[in-house]
Amino acid sequence: MASVKWLTSIEITSGGWWGTEMDVYCYRRSRLDPTPLPIEQLPVRAMMAPPGHPDFYSRTRLVAPGVVRVRGKVWAGAVDIDYVEFSSDGAKTWQRAEVGGKSGAFGWAAWHFDWDAKTEGLYVLSCRGVDAAGRTQDPLCDDQFNYTGAHIPGGREGTREDPRRTQRRIN
Repeated sequence: MASVKWLTSIEITSGGWWGTEMDVYCYRRSRLDPTPLPIEQLPVRAMMAPPGHPDFYSRTRLVAPGVVRVRGKVWAGAVDIDYVEFSSDGAKTWQRAEVGGKSGAFGWAAWHFDWDAKTEGLYVLSCRGVDAAGRTQDPLCDDQFNYTGAHIPGGREGTREDPRRTQRRIN
C-alpha cells in the first residue's frame, strides 16, 4: 500500500483470502495457469550496474583494460544478506564481492567487486546473492519462465574491453 493515510477500514476474516495482490504477485506459467504459486517471501536478488559505456549499435559495454569497479545492489527482504558473488566468465567461476550494510530492515545493501579486466575480449558478467538463511539467487534459465514477471532471476551483463583504449600512440 503506497498511501496508508487513505486507509479507511480494515476487515478481519477467518480463513484464507485471495485478492488482487495475491493474483498479481505469484508465479505462473501462463495467463490462465490453474495452479499459481503466491510469493510468500522476497527472493534473494543481486543486480549490477553494468560497467563502461554502451556501444550504440550492439549495446555491448566497453571498458578500458585494467581494474574496473563493478557495483550493484542486493536484497532479500527481512533476511540479512550473507554475501554476493561475481563472475566474469558466464557464471563458470565465482569470486566474493564486498558487501555493505542494508539500508533498513527490508532494504538493499550495496556491493562492489574490483574486476581486473587484463585482456581484451568478450566477457559475460554475472552476480548472485546469498542470504543468511542460505537461500541463493536462482540461475537464469528457461525452466523458470514466469508469465507475470514477478520473479525474474538474473544479474547478467555482456561487456568487452574497448579496443580503441588498448591502442598506443607511437610518435
